[in-house]
Amino acid sequence: MSVREQMIFSVIPILNLWAAYRIGKLRRFLLVLLLIWVVNVPVSFLVPFPFSIPVKLLVYAILVIHYLKKWTVQWNSKTTLSS
Repeated sequence: MSVREQMIFSVIPILNLWAAYRIGKLRRFLLVLLLIWVVNVPVSFLVPFPFSIPVKLLVYAILVIHYLKKWTVQWNSKTTLSS
């Protein structure tokens, strides 16, 4: 599976769940999304509304892209070795 394709899917809200499912990491990905939500709630209280949105999106994008890329590379190396 293409890492580039997975990275495109990772930033699209519904497709990121499908991307995680394709590599067998849906439960872990849902945990990451929960942790992002836990981090973003205090940010909402500390930073006023219009300014908190870019901060939340930045945290979301960095973490989601990081983990999906990491897991996709692991998946690709695992499937390459087993072939």
